[in-house]
Amino acid sequence: MATIPIIVVRAGASVCRVVPPVNIARRGDDVEWRNRTGDPITVFFRAGIFNATNPLALTIPDTQNASRCVIDDAPYGVFPYSVFCYATNNNAIGNSDPEIIIDA
Repeated sequence: MATIPIIVVRAGASVCRVVPPVNIARRGDDVEWRNRTGDPITVFFRAGIFNATNPLALTIPDTQNASRCVIDDAPYGVFPYSVFCYATNNNAIGNSDPEIIIDA
């Protein structure tokens, strides 16, 4: 399957951005977050996408990458998530909240 790269960058004194803000993944794909903010980030995602029963709370140190695999029975649809950026003490933004679309 594919690796879906998502980069989180600091875009000013009070803003971090998720680039690209919308990603399309398939069941079995690895979603990889790359932290380039200057401080840690924490990715929060609902249960059922990367783990059947537990939500994701993944803290990634600056300049590091971390990935998780979309589970085989993830539901199809659009799933907003959040990335807390410690450099700005605020959630990172896309155009609004970042999203992953799980497609067949």
